[in-house]
Amino acid sequence: MNHECRFSVKRKEFSKVLRNLKVAGKKGIQVEVTVTNGRIDLRSPGASFWLPATTSGSAKASFDLTHLIRVIGTYQTANLTIGIVPDKLFIGGYSFAARTTFFADDTILRSVDLPANYTDLDLLLLEVSQMYTPQELAFHKVDSLIADARVRLEDAIDNAVAALKPFGISRKLVEGLVTDNITRLAKSRKH
Repeated sequence: MNHECRFSVKRKEFSKVLRNLKVAGKKGIQVEVTVTNGRIDLRSPGASFWLPATTSGSAKASFDLTHLIRVIGTYQTANLTIGIVPDKLFIGGYSFAARTTFFADDTILRSVDLPANYTDLDLLLLEVSQMYTPQELAFHKVDSLIADARVRLEDAIDNAVAALKPFGISRKLVEGLVTDNITRLAKSRKH
């Protein structure tokens, strides 16, 4: 299996897309690039763009958007050739860490769809809806975000139970209400 992928794009177009992703996202945003035959797809929560590209191989990588914008800004050439190798991106002689890289068939190259201003509910719905495999959630590092959302939900349930206990409302009732609501919302988003 080949663990190297390259793509060439027009620098100005690539820079414009990266700036648009930055506008759409939060500070410290990760961007993912998916390289397939003749194009690249760039995504951040709430934004998605694609560009035509000359490609060699297919891969997916995620990395810090701000750092990439700074690196691209140092180049003045009309075209850029960017390589992806395990855990790194490189441009010319410069390389930097990628948060994740994946080389293989396209089965895990599916992007996780989150809104720009995603909430804990959006994260929990990803898990409950079962629209993505555990491997896809782990690849995109969303699994840890989901785990954090679960912790915050448990804290909120604890607070609700404490506030409603004098009124005879049990933990089981609160948990059932929350679970039913999340399940209902997950089913409505699938359709």
